[in-house]
Amino acid sequence: MRQYMGAQTQDMYERYVKSGMATRMMVTKDSDFERIVAWGLASDRTAVTDAICELFAADLRDDLANIKSPRWSWAPGSAPASTPTARRPKPISGASTPSWPAWRSRSPTRAPLHNVG
Repeated sequence: MRQYMGAQTQDMYERYVKSGMATRMMVTKDSDFERIVAWGLASDRTAVTDAICELFAADLRDDLANIKSPRWSWAPGSAPASTPTARRPKPISGASTPSWPAWRSRSPTRAPLHNVG
């Protein structure tokens, strides 16, 4: 990945950013997509390459137990009884809790992550 991205010319990088191949599905409004494209075009290609490679290479599963964060549940109905009602997530009509994407489980020796809350 690093080799491919590092070999891109500035023109290739700009066409990729403008295509929205990696970002279009992240937004619903055209104005938000235009903002993301502007950010991408203003970003340093080397920094973007480094960030993407780190993102895809980092596997934090072994460190999860050491991460200290207040518990927050994204799944409707799974908030603990001690969570104030006002802070509990509201169910979305017709929505279901998505399963962990199979593409995130890159290692054949490791099971994919699941909600352990």
